[in-house]
Amino acid sequence: MQILASVARFLDGVLAFVSGVALVSMVLLTCGNIFMRWVWLPISGTYELLGFFGAIAATFALGYTQRYRMHIAVTVLVDRFTSKTKTALTVLNDLLCMIFFVLAGWQTILMSNNYVRAGEVSETLQIIFYPFTYATALGCLVLALVFLNQALQTIFAKQEA
Repeated sequence: MQILASVARFLDGVLAFVSGVALVSMVLLTCGNIFMRWVWLPISGTYELLGFFGAIAATFALGYTQRYRMHIAVTVLVDRFTSKTKTALTVLNDLLCMIFFVLAGWQTILMSNNYVRAGEVSETLQIIFYPFTYATALGCLVLALVFLNQALQTIFAKQEA
């Protein structure tokens, strides 16, 4: 289980770093485009590039955010349950989310395969789509791995106690 935790921590850390780079790139591109509009002409393909960078920034940050449980959680009802019930609900939630994101990653891979076969490219810059959709699938699958790791940690932590 420690190996799984280490792999999940490494992968979500690397993806979080790449997510940060994509986010900084979005800021620089937007500022550059604003400046270029003011001086002369806007940067061609800014909208497409922001979309690609946004997909990377959003999906690559998911695993890291989940590892530290920084997503919004409404616990008004759950706070009234016993500790055992809370633990069971946490494990159930983690496993259901893991299944959902495995399915989302799998379907995104299938969509990416279609983009490869079709030779799909962006309209303005003619950038191929599939590396970004495969990257989105990777973000979903790493998030699923983080959910699995958290579910197992919760189960085994309660058994040891």
